[in-house]
Amino acid sequence: MSAPEDPDAVVRAAQNGDEDAFRQLYRLQQPALLRYLRVLVGEDAEDVASEAWLQIARDLRGFSGT
Repeated sequence: MSAPEDPDAVVRAAQNGDEDAFRQLYRLQQPALLRYLRVLVGEDAEDVASEAWLQIARDLRGFSGT
């Protein structure tokens, strides 16, 4: 997966084990996640984001939302 695609397609590919898709998902979502967390937790945003990505990586295969 090299070109930007529909976000739903990226998630599906990442769920199927495509590491490039997961990388693309991370690059698409990390900046927004950090902005959101900086408002909520301030200086701890990076640590909280790291924990969130651990949970995302663990549970991505079972994700079925929008």
